[in-house]
Amino acid sequence: MVAGATFAKGSLLSLQKHHHRSEHWIVVRGTALMTVGESEKMVHESESIYIPIGAMRRLGKFLISQVLGRSDKMFDQKTDRCEPR
Repeated sequence: MVAGATFAKGSLLSLQKHHHRSEHWIVVRGTALMTVGESEKMVHESESIYIPIGAMRRLGKFLISQVLGRSDKMFDQKTDRCEPR
């Protein structure tokens, strides 16, 4: 499954993990701070980051970003949000 999203400057998504899918995010335009597990990485235009199954992750602090996300399963009924949005 491939999904696209556009985020406003400075927005921050909730910290969450998926139990049955991995994800691969690509920054199409702008930059984003992506947290995977305990590490943070600033991802720039045309760069990507892989999120393994079960890893805590957060996307945020965008600078006018468009991202594409790809996962190996279409639906994951089990998503844990670890803090409110």
